[in-house]
Amino acid sequence: MATETPKALEAFERYWAMGPVRSLRSLAEQDVQQKLNKSSTDTWFRQLGEWSTQHNWQARLKQRVIDEAELAREQNRERADKHRQRLLTAIEVDCSRLLKRLQETPNELLADDAAALERLTKLYYQLAEQPLADRHELTGKGGGPMELAWWTDVQQAQADDNGDSDSNTEGSEPDTA
Repeated sequence: MATETPKALEAFERYWAMGPVRSLRSLAEQDVQQKLNKSSTDTWFRQLGEWSTQHNWQARLKQRVIDEAELAREQNRERADKHRQRLLTAIEVDCSRLLKRLQETPNELLADDAAALERLTKLYYQLAEQPLADRHELTGKGGGPMELAWWTDVQQAQADDNGDSDSNTEGSEPDTA
């Protein structure tokens, strides 16, 4: 690939600046109209076409679009992170004020009800990107699945152990003695 001249690079940048409606023909017409080139439109159009091919303008355009989109995503992520931090600070300040008010006023409540307190707590931990609780898993014998039994099954097993397999266990209380 030949080294791109400053004139070719300037033409590429004007081509880029045209946005999604860009075309080499439009660029050639624009350049001639603005007297950026003394050639005829057709001659300048052919020159732009050669530069476009030699210097991979189409691939460069695609890469620039990708790069700018990634830059915009990164800026949005940074903006969202800063906003999240401001919200966390605001919630912490509000909670501190509410806790102080709770200490100073014996009948004051932090939240009107348990549901309001739960929502505040969940919001805080979500914004802080922290888990609300530790995860615990229950397993059966040897790490296998849990064995589940209904109450009547437990009563029947107890009756079988006591030798009362003929007894009706529905509705009866378990033997706690």
